[in-house]
Amino acid sequence: MCRWLAYLGPEMFMDELLLQPSHSLIDQSLDAREIEWPTNGDGFGVGWYGTRDTPGLFRDVLPIWNDTNLHALAHQIRTSLFFAHVRKATAGGIQRSNCHPFRYDHWLFQHNGSVPGFDRMRQSLYADIDADLFDDLKGSTDSECMFYLALTYGLRDDPPTALRRMVERIEHGRAQSDVAEPFHCACAVSDGATIWALRYVSHGEARTLYYSQHAEALCDFAGCDTLIPNDAVIIASEPLGTMGSAWTRIEPGSLLTANATGVHAEPILS
Repeated sequence: MCRWLAYLGPEMFMDELLLQPSHSLIDQSLDAREIEWPTNGDGFGVGWYGTRDTPGLFRDVLPIWNDTNLHALAHQIRTSLFFAHVRKATAGGIQRSNCHPFRYDHWLFQHNGSVPGFDRMRQSLYADIDADLFDDLKGSTDSECMFYLALTYGLRDDPPTALRRMVERIEHGRAQSDVAEPFHCACAVSDGATIWALRYVSHGEARTLYYSQHAEALCDFAGCDTLIPNDAVIIASEPLGTMGSAWTRIEPGSLLTANATGVHAEPILS
């Protein structure tokens, strides 16, 4: 599987979240603590919003701990909203087009989880994607397919409904294909102003997902000079530090919405 984080708040340098916390995303790529595969070295990506409409995107197939270009960029880029992701490949080969986040227009999407039986469902799922969107598909992952299904189902107008319909479509595909394994989805999507984060599983234990608005979530070791600014939120696959009390677990089956008005969660399925 994968690990990811998303940040929304006053402008910060990306390296303050990617590199400085004691259990940063770099550390999680080598030693994730809340997943069965501790190493996530099959590529990485960051996407960030700046002064232009389209977010920036930097992705590669190198392990994130081994890419000095990312370290240099993260040290220079200040942003009020960014995504970062480290990949453990499941569906789709190790290639740049399969690295998260995925971008369409001013939207970003990243995912941790899997669509079981994707090879069996791929043709029917792709057939549901709007023809006007299909040419923008660049990779071969179940995650990118999920993103384009959500776009097809109205993500740009009503993200909660589009994400719910995407989940329902994949569950329908599982039933049609007699797939017993559960669909795991811990994903985030953003339009540059709001982040929607979904934690869902068909049955069993869901992939972990947390959020925090507390400075202690980051500054929990000697010499730390990074604090979460006021009115900021971090969403992450697992806590970025050792202060677990500073993090709130997102409940399975919930959609978290974070924007300038605050943070709230609601059930994804009625």
